[in-house]
Order: sequence, then C-alpha cells, then structure tokens
Amino acid sequence: MLRIHDIVTGWGDLCLPGVELYADRALVLGGAAVVMDGPIDDYLEWLRSVGIGPETVIRVPDPSPVRSILDDASLALRIGELARQQGGVQVFDVTEREEDLVRMLDLPPGMFFGPPSGLARQAGNKAELRRLAERLGLRGMFPEYRIVDPALSDIYPAVHWILSSVRPQFVVLKVPDSASGDGMIRLDLTREWPDAVNDFLRKVTGEIIVEAGYDHWPMSVQWHVDASGCHTVGFSDQLIVNDFTHVGNVISSGDLLHVRPEDAELMTSMTWPLVEYFRTRGYRGVIGFDFMLTLDGRRLLLLECNARVTAMTYALGVAGQISERCPRWSIVMSRLRVGQSISDFSILKRRLGNLMFDERTGVLPFNVRCLGLDQPNCVVCCVSSDIGRSTELLQLATRATATE
Repeated sequence: MLRIHDIVTGWGDLCLPGVELYADRALVLGGAAVVMDGPIDDYLEWLRSVGIGPETVIRVPDPSPVRSILDDASLALRIGELARQQGGVQVFDVTEREEDLVRMLDLPPGMFFGPPSGLARQAGNKAELRRLAERLGLRGMFPEYRIVDPALSDIYPAVHWILSSVRPQFVVLKVPDSASGDGMIRLDLTREWPDAVNDFLRKVTGEIIVEAGYDHWPMSVQWHVDASGCHTVGFSDQLIVNDFTHVGNVISSGDLLHVRPEDAELMTSMTWPLVEYFRTRGYRGVIGFDFMLTLDGRRLLLLECNARVTAMTYALGVAGQISERCPRWSIVMSRLRVGQSISDFSILKRRLGNLMFDERTGVLPFNVRCLGLDQPNCVVCCVSSDIGRSTELLQLATRATATE
C-alpha cells in the first residue's frame, strides 16, 4: 500500500505545531510512503536496520504531500505508477483535495483505500452519527444525550434533564466535529457550571451535544472496509489524559487490561450495523469507534466514530511487521514529550540507549521530526511480549528523555 497521510488538507487550520509533519507517521508502516522532504536519512536507515517501515519513500517539497502531487504532473505519474505497484493508495482523511488526487492518479476501481468525502464527514460528525443511529434504531448505544443550539437557554434544560433522569456522575458538552478531546468540557455538579458553559460557547458556533458522563475505561475497535466486506482488525485500551485528550493506545496479541473478549465481541456487534450502512454507500478504508466501559456497572457505550486512519493504525502496522518474529507481542503507543536538548533523532537515540527497539522489543520512536519543534516531542511504540513490560518501557523512556 502507498500511504499519503497528509492532514494539512483537512486539518491545516488547526493550531497544532508540526501538523505538516504528521505524514511522517506512515514511515512505520510497510509498503511505500510520501512525506515532506527534509533531514530524515539517519532515521530511515535505523528503521531499515530493525526491519520496520516502507520499502520506498517519496519526498516532496510542500508541507502538504497531496498538494505537491496535484501541482506536479510528472510527480503524479510517478505516484500513480507506484500506487499500482503497491496495490493501491491510502490517505489519512478524505477531503475534496484527496478526491481530486484520486481522479488525477486515475487508479483502477478498488485501488483507493478511502471513503467518499461526504460519507466520511457524516460518519465522523458526532451529531450526525447519533441521528443515523436513531434512524437505524440504535440510539441506546450512546450515553443519554441531547443535541441543542449553542445557547445557555437551550443547554440549561438539556443539562437539567440528563441530571434528573439518568443521574450521571457529570455532564459533557462536545462540538460534533472535533477530535482527540478538542471541543469538549466536563461539567461537574457545582454552581459554577453556567460560567464554564459561557466560556465554552465563546469558542463554538454550531450545535453541541449535551451528554451524560461517567468514570470509565476508554477503549476502541478498528474496522477495515474493502470490496470483500467489513473486517475488525484490532481492539485497544486507550490512553486518555485531562479527562478527554487522547495520547495513545494499547494493543496486544493476548489479553488487554480492560478490553475483555466479551467487550470486543460487543463492540463488534454494536458497530457492525453502522459499518455495513457505510459500506453499502461506498465507504472503503479504515473506520474506528471509541467506547467507554463504565466503572460503575460495566456498561459499554459508544462515543464516536473516526472515519479515517486512526492512531491505532500505526500500532497495528508495527504489530503486523513484527508478528512473524514475535508471535506474542504487546504495544503501548503514546506521545512522548522530551527535554529541550533532544532536538533530533540522533540525540533521542543516544538518550534512550539500550531501550531502543531491536527488531523484537524496545522503544520504537516515530514522527521524530517533531523533535525539532519549540516543544520537542515524538510518538513511541513500546514493544515487548507482555503489557506490563511495555508499560514499564514507556515509563523508562519518559524518565530517560525528561526535561533536564
């Protein structure tokens, strides 16, 4: 598969340092990848030495690989030929720009691993997903909610209804089209919540979801949809900080800490009607669903759909490359914020020392050009044969790279 994991086309207006470097994440996946040009040779050489990453890397001048290809006809011919050799092309998310790219590459049917942009927007919008579930008779999959206009006069009765009817531990306000915990606030049962809502409303314009909140374990399921049908490819415990911010995933060839076999089975059966609905309307590619498993009562409730490549895609990609040499594996993937002196991969490699991944176990860094940002960071897959050791590797890596 040729990976073009460009998020500038759809998410370029985010105030997210390093947004133009996100495509580098595809460098831990097999096949081929298109990334922005720059100093990355030593990292690619190290990846090859540990048996990870693509056979072919195409470098382009623009922070948006999609834009680079659209602006260069000769490059598009090269990319189209490579995509055919690799069995197709996968993009991170689908906007009108990605659809322009597919038309330009003129790939045969079935060689584009991505959904129509309109269908992706419907699936990824939390309010539209809930409306679809209502039409399919699936409203009960979600925590109790109300979709309202962004005004305190509409939010107040919705909050009051949820508090009085289902008595949750707290209430969550969320905008429908945010990701990774952005555009969400938690309202605890205090007198201050109207002030918090007013502050929240200054930052939003469209409708919002008012939803019951519970202390929970976060988990997810990922599907692949292709011409042959819908297939679950992985389940994960999610790593969440500050109530809502997603920072990583835990996957394993064996048991997970929170996702039991019956939870995996239930996540599959709950989401299959939605996945099948999208498949029959032309959806192809990765689609993931986030859940909560409540601590009180162990109720499994659906939260959102990610109609695109997700963070778990990269952990699963690493797992697929090591599974033959490591029949038992566990991966803890997380963002790693490091000290200011760790400004490139060579320094990070020295600091991690014998913790570095060695083809079978250790810390596998990626998105390493983000080490050059004002607040240096990268992502790591901590790999071992069991979750306990993988978690320990993340702790050791955090200490080894902490601010001096």
